Amino acid sequence: LGSGVIAPRRGPAAGRRLDRPWRLAWRLHRTTLSFWSLGMFIGGAVYASVADDVDDLVAENPVLADLLAQLQGASLVDAFFGTSLALMAAVSTGALMGAVMRMRTEESAGRVEALWATPLSRWRWAAGHLVIVVVGVTGVLAAAGLGLGVTYAVIVGEPGQMVRLTVASLAMLPGVLAVGAVGVVLLGWWPRASMVGWVALGLVVIIDVFGELLRMPDWLRGVSPFRHLPAVPARPMTWTPWAAVLLAAAVLAMVGVVGVRRRDLQPS
Repeated sequence: LGSGVIAPRRGPAAGRRLDRPWRLAWRLHRTTLSFWSLGMFIGGAVYASVADDVDDLVAENPVLADLLAQLQGASLVDAFFGTSLALMAAVSTGALMGAVMRMRTEESAGRVEALWATPLSRWRWAAGHLVIVVVGVTGVLAAAGLGLGVTYAVIVGEPGQMVRLTVASLAMLPGVLAVGAVGVVLLGWWPRASMVGWVALGLVVIIDVFGELLRMPDWLRGVSPFRHLPAVPARPMTWTPWAAVLLAAAVLAMVGVVGVRRRDLQPS
């Protein structure tokens, strides 16, 4: 061991940067979450750049007209923003699902085994990842709203739109967490089937994007948690469904963590 022709060099000292589960989790997820935030900010800016022309877009695009028709009673621009934020939230769920899959990758590659052999509990390991991921995905959603708000504020000359649309983007946060929590359940109880979480995400995106166009039945569209959340700013904020979906996400995540604590390691 260590007797090669070229002696191995010592790696950089990590110091306090990796001495806590959440710090290690941040190190693992920070690059992906940063790129997702940048991408969603750009996406929000693109949506906002056409907001002033939404009348023409609706006249020329029957699919968009069908989507906005679900939000009758709101101004056309607010209906466009509400629909845009819902679609970006569904796409943002990919950041959360990818982070959950990274937890599975750490296990299948054998790196978690070395951590669990120490006094670090499985609960703390899982909690460290989930806390960072939840905070990170909240930032991804806020970035989408910020891109929407900053661009639209510049277009119409109303700085208050920046705060208004950034806050509005967080109305969809429980839906993102609920879909991601399905991945946590799979990770905890059926880790080798974790990739099925992407199927759940794909189903939700299809329902949200094409549900109205394909005239899907209400029971099927109700599968998507985003269906139960208020489409702010086109609709006023209603806290009861928001809290109910958030509670469901927390329960599912807890069920997944219990599975992580009870099962054996399952490398690839």
